Amino acid sequence: MSTINGPTTSNLSINNFKGIDADIARIIWSKLGTSPKVSMSEQGYIDEQGKPHGALVHLVFNQCDMGMNQLFFRDFWRLETYPHGYAKIFALSRELNYESTVASLPKILETYVISTLVVICMLVTLYLKYLLKIDIASASFKTLKMLLGMGIGKIPRGTMNRINFTFLFLFMFSMNIYLQSMLTSSLAAPENKFYIDDKEDLEAVIPDKYTISGPAYIKEFLDNKTIAPHLISSSFQDCISKIHINSNYVCLADSVLISDQAKSHKNIHISRVGIENVQLTFVTREDWPLRKRINELMQRLRETGIMTNMMIKEQIKSHFTLYVQTQDYNSTDSNLKRLTLESLKFDLYILAIGNYLSLVLLIIEKTLSKLYHKKRIDNLKIFRQTNAVANH
Repeated sequence: MSTINGPTTSNLSINNFKGIDADIARIIWSKLGTSPKVSMSEQGYIDEQGKPHGALVHLVFNQCDMGMNQLFFRDFWRLETYPHGYAKIFALSRELNYESTVASLPKILETYVISTLVVICMLVTLYLKYLLKIDIASASFKTLKMLLGMGIGKIPRGTMNRINFTFLFLFMFSMNIYLQSMLTSSLAAPENKFYIDDKEDLEAVIPDKYTISGPAYIKEFLDNKTIAPHLISSSFQDCISKIHINSNYVCLADSVLISDQAKSHKNIHISRVGIENVQLTFVTREDWPLRKRINELMQRLRETGIMTNMMIKEQIKSHFTLYVQTQDYNSTDSNLKRLTLESLKFDLYILAIGNYLSLVLLIIEKTLSKLYHKKRIDNLKIFRQTNAVANH
């Protein structure tokens, strides 16, 4: 009897199944001159304590003779045949739903930032009303212009008032730079919202309190020491359901499982690159008399090129299926890499230098204008005095 992945059923024919494992199994059983009965079981694996699970339990207790469509466990394991296919472990996460800038502002700016900003603007408005002797509406408009880094076109009278106004302008200018930096970093680099497309992306989200989950057998194939300790065992269906609820949830699953079950789930992003590469193999009962004969048939299929040809066709079909799924699921461009403050640091420096340079030029312009105006008045006085003397 043969065993493959899935819910528990029994008395199925090998002809009911498709795929490279079913095709090779049909060739093998036709060479043996018999036809097996097939039952469905979960993916077999061995946990950290060496205890078998899934299809391997049936093999250990002689409840079946061979397991089909099993992932390759380790090199030259005594119960395995030659690998006959390839598979990859992919990361599944929730597809991004981008919001407009206005709708996302309350999420970008914390509540205390917004409340503090409102209080400061109210105080600045009242102070401008006192300094410039204007109405509250004009003061509010000038406060908004200062917050946006614009000039207000009016300077108060009196030396002390001008000094206070200068400090106020510099304060609002610094606040403008702070808000621009916060908005730029938050909108360009949303740390809690991005696609997971490869192993590096998956490693990057671990410090951000992302939950990594998946079937228990996945852990056996994770060579990555950073990811494996954080994997939480759960069924594929539970994992998918939690992705829809929590955007900080990642599910790991093999390509065989994804191609069978992930098609029915929308708004799920499949990583473009596999996290780990694994192979498909048959597993057999150790004391099965036909084990040696099946291995010989598998070796012959490989040597004659039949298995290689079937593997190439299966790979093309598998990659095309995943490509179509990825195109369907990814309505937005996930090739864009996240920007960070490190990559924006140079641009922010240039922005700050440009803003401060503009302020310096404004002060120089005002100073030169006053000096020119004063010199013109002095020249006019001298001219008048000269004319008065000449008239006398």
